[in-house]
Amino acid sequence: MVNGAVPVGLPEHLDLADYLNQVSQEEGLSAELDFRRFHFESMMAWPEKDERVCLYRYEDVLGREGPTFKSMFEFLEMPKFATRAAGYYARRYSAGKKTVKAGHIRNASSGQWRELFSPELKQRFNERYGDLLERYGYPLD
Repeated sequence: MVNGAVPVGLPEHLDLADYLNQVSQEEGLSAELDFRRFHFESMMAWPEKDERVCLYRYEDVLGREGPTFKSMFEFLEMPKFATRAAGYYARRYSAGKKTVKAGHIRNASSGQWRELFSPELKQRFNERYGDLLERYGYPLD
């Protein structure tokens, strides 16, 4: 069972992570677009203005994990001790502090797609999910 769409071409004997590490970067990113289809489609169904929903953009969180997780826990009206713990652990395990790894997932920095997406992948993403980019304030380039 997966919480995504199984990418076209994924062999039955491989899990997605192994597959992504075996294929070219272009094939891996294409597979990721396939796999994330349900996620992107569900994002289009999110209410645009709803006081029950608090939206955080990845690049606004990166490097600010402590205050952001504290804000999330406060929004969810979690107990104070849980809110403080969330801030502490978010700072301690901050993605911005991670070292670059080999393989498909290279590092935690935002905006990598601008360098990694080929013109064909950019076009494919924009055709499928360009509305998402516009909706959440990202440029189409």
